[in-house]
Amino acid sequence: MLLFHLFVKDSKDANRHVNHLTNVIKNSSSEKTYSQPLNLIFLGLDKTQERENTMGSFRTDTIVVMQLDMTEPKIEMLSIPRDSYVYIPLIKRIDKINHAFSLAGGETGKGFTCSVDTIENLLGIPVHHFIGMDMEAIEPVVDAAGGVEFTSDIDLITEDCHLIKGEKQLFTGLMAYHYVQYRGTEYGDIDRIARQQKFLQAFFTQIKDGQKLLNIFGVYDDIKSMNYSDMTLPQIISLAYRFNNITAADIDSFILEGDFMNKDGISYWKPNLELKERLIDEHFAE
Repeated sequence: MLLFHLFVKDSKDANRHVNHLTNVIKNSSSEKTYSQPLNLIFLGLDKTQERENTMGSFRTDTIVVMQLDMTEPKIEMLSIPRDSYVYIPLIKRIDKINHAFSLAGGETGKGFTCSVDTIENLLGIPVHHFIGMDMEAIEPVVDAAGGVEFTSDIDLITEDCHLIKGEKQLFTGLMAYHYVQYRGTEYGDIDRIARQQKFLQAFFTQIKDGQKLLNIFGVYDDIKSMNYSDMTLPQIISLAYRFNNITAADIDSFILEGDFMNKDGISYWKPNLELKERLIDEHFAE
């Protein structure tokens, strides 16, 4: 149901549908559009006000492919390291996968199309829809939900964030933002991906009751410029309803396996193509 709040782009349209959303939650009924597995990608953009002022371009800092089984429901979630060395069809060269978005013009150009095409080419599966979000939107969304109970696997102490390893805490939006962005451990982005997956699982399974969902909706006007999707409102409501009661046991998480490599002084992640094919065949083949 969270998807409804984040990705309806017109505030008047969103306001017109708030009562309908409430009825969906209360009556447990919604338009059922999908019957086959649905593949969608989540792209977390490294867009911040500072980067906008100084660089003017952004990359996909987080890339997650999700296959949604409409009959279970069940989610297969595959995170692709941002430094993965892959072929980018639109620009006809091999580069880091997170460069596909910016090299194709970002959110105002063909950035999303290029990212989708690149992921389809890499995995050999169709991508039916995309969801994009500036990572700064994490803070208001988590706060609107009343926080997320979570146990950190790292110590992270800053002026505005106090995370204790092994201690279950109620994460505020700011704590969540720092946690899912942190790369200061031995394996950098690979470690961060594992943290992001664990936090997403906790978030999805804790955002269930109608009031929390409506609270998230209440911050829509503040974050609408930070979110992007090609999905229609009926699709989003239908999809959200089907996964409203998902549990942690219903979510399988994977990382695109590979090895670190260095080329011309630049660090990359080289995907293991054999393991990739096996993973796709076992978990993502339609």
